[in-house]
Amino acid sequence: PTPEPTPEPTPEPIDSTPNALGIRQIPTDEAFIRLEYPPGALIEETTGLFFLNVETGAVEGWQSIDGRAPDPSPSNRYVAIEGAMHDREEGRTFSWDPANLRRIAWNEGRVAFEQLDAEAEGDARYIIVDASLEEISSIEWSAGWIVDLAVLGDELLVVHDPANPDGVALLEPGEPPTVFDDAGRLVRATWVDGGIALVSRFPAEEASAPQTCLFDHYFASLGSTSSAEFPCIDLPGLGGAGVHISPDGRWIATTTLAHVCCDLPVPLEADVPALSQVSVFDASTGEEQLRIQGAAFPFRPGNDSGVWLSDGSALVLNTVLGLLVVGRDGRWLLPQDSLLSEGALLPAPDDPDRFLHDMQTVADLSGQTLASAEFEEVAFVSSWGETSREARIHQPRTAAGSFSVTPSILPAIQVSPFDDSLAAEVTVDTCLNVRAAATTESDIEVCLPDGRIVDLVAHPDLGYVVEGPCVEDDLYGNCVWAHVLTEDGEQGWAYADFLRWTGTPLVPDPAPPAPRG
Repeated sequence: PTPEPTPEPTPEPIDSTPNALGIRQIPTDEAFIRLEYPPGALIEETTGLFFLNVETGAVEGWQSIDGRAPDPSPSNRYVAIEGAMHDREEGRTFSWDPANLRRIAWNEGRVAFEQLDAEAEGDARYIIVDASLEEISSIEWSAGWIVDLAVLGDELLVVHDPANPDGVALLEPGEPPTVFDDAGRLVRATWVDGGIALVSRFPAEEASAPQTCLFDHYFASLGSTSSAEFPCIDLPGLGGAGVHISPDGRWIATTTLAHVCCDLPVPLEADVPALSQVSVFDASTGEEQLRIQGAAFPFRPGNDSGVWLSDGSALVLNTVLGLLVVGRDGRWLLPQDSLLSEGALLPAPDDPDRFLHDMQTVADLSGQTLASAEFEEVAFVSSWGETSREARIHQPRTAAGSFSVTPSILPAIQVSPFDDSLAAEVTVDTCLNVRAAATTESDIEVCLPDGRIVDLVAHPDLGYVVEGPCVEDDLYGNCVWAHVLTEDGEQGWAYADFLRWTGTPLVPDPAPPAPRG
């Protein structure tokens, strides 16, 4: 039999008396509209927040009464608009005056508010409430700081000062704050394996030098357990680059090379081919463990940045071949002909074999569809909460102008010891033309046979790679040309589709992959 959607729980009689914070319970239909769709039903709505039940295939939708899409909490327990919130677990809806309270975080059946006071100067009051929105504790701190991470079960906030991005503070009720004034610019704060992971970026002393990132791992009690430095590239607005920490906090994946081709587009909303590289570092020592040349992080609609499988055994990377799964043991886990490479391939937070495949489908690593929502118009993005019981399909937030790095040549995996040279191998049936300019109309300087190694060198005016016309037997449609130097001293432009980084072969080893974990 076709399973029915899970019904909304029946709330207890409403007592609309405001509590000490001015929060009161209201009938749900005063703020929200709940929608139900059985498995396989066509969804005609074009706005809203939808939860796809992966086990049953049923869909539950939410809208504000004026048709807007609410925000979901990390656990999917709550949906909210400004001044109102609904508890899906208990079927209760609450409202408050947004001029007095601003919701700043929610998690673990708790919510954190900033109490607003137009007459107050200096300090602000952060209030943590339980599922009934009654106050549990509060923290006094400077006004105007931004919450980067909230671990509300431990009543802990990580905040930074937008006026001084190098200032980071860890706040607990009743405890003196831990302030970092010289920790660099905070680029990531996340909860990992019973502790807090902070990544800060320090600018390079010279423009051509790599940036340095610092990884700090703290237990909830704020006792430092490890600290490591590593090279990184994490620039605001640069999609496909950044720093991603494994869920257990043991591994750091980061962009360590992104030589961008071409003049940046205006406005900055485009894919920009680049010589790119991702490395995996040991978070306890800062030692480089794995290097994936010709790869970048996926740049997904909605800017969802999850790349690690939930057990930390592998990560999802973008290549000219599409999205591929790279094992931490140096193997390609995803077959090249898998249809998964054409979707979003967003790993589930608690199941290493479950992915959001596209905007409305959940699949496993083999490509088998586990659940799918049927929308008449797909104008949504999808994401996970804290579990893979439900997939979230929702309206994207308005994104600021940005550009994303897309790899420009075939990928390859390297393991230690590493070769730091920029070298590529020719992969052709006959020979590869090296031309005076990045076009098939240009003179041929030399034709290189299969297997020849060339160095990638920067053109004095155009850099390492440029976009140009595609050749007739274009393989991947990226239409990128690389500036190369042969062992005989010849320089020129070669079509990047036929160049691969030296290192571990792209073809997966015929032996079965090692067990994860």
